[in-house]
Amino acid sequence: MYVIRYAGMAGTVIEKSHANPGEYLKDYKPEAHGGQGYAEFTGDIHDAIVFEDMAEAYRLIFTVPVRKPKRADGKANMPLRAFHLVVEKL
Repeated sequence: MYVIRYAGMAGTVIEKSHANPGEYLKDYKPEAHGGQGYAEFTGDIHDAIVFEDMAEAYRLIFTVPVRKPKRADGKANMPLRAFHLVVEKL
């Protein structure tokens, strides 16, 4: 079992992140905000999304929203990549 931990900002987000380094991914909606995504983090590991394996966690991190598959620069839009994330084993 694995969780995703927030380690800091890596890129630009449409809203200021309210996450603190060390918090865990609690909710993620890649299609929110017109495909810009929505992520919620928690300090309580018991509220974190739990993944069966590391590959499942990375699939979520690299999710490309259907509503907005490309960024303005033409690259794939992966909203969670705006954060430095660490996949950790429970």
